[in-house]
Amino acid sequence: MKLIHSKTIPFQLVNHPGSTVQKKLLIENGVIPNLTNFSLAIMQPQESIPEHAHATMYEAYFVDHGSISFTVSSKHIELQKGDCLIIEPNEPHAAINTTPLPAHFIYFGIQR
Repeated sequence: MKLIHSKTIPFQLVNHPGSTVQKKLLIENGVIPNLTNFSLAIMQPQESIPEHAHATMYEAYFVDHGSISFTVSSKHIELQKGDCLIIEPNEPHAAINTTPLPAHFIYFGIQR
């Protein structure tokens, strides 16, 4: 068993150049087989994550508060609170918060 108290984990930048989105890395790569990360992130108004893709990783996003606009393989998707999105390996994706309020989301990656 491992208990993680999120309030003790500092925020850090997500791993995408040019993005100012902050995350708390709750579970690091290597702790659970095939899980690359399990993170809580806050996206402030107008913050974005530039388009990128992962060659060997699935990624799942769950919006806990607010909404986030995603572009996945050139398709626009609006995620609202309670929505979950799965990105497959090699799918180009980007995200932006176009609302005047912060958005909170949980995301994780799984190596295939």
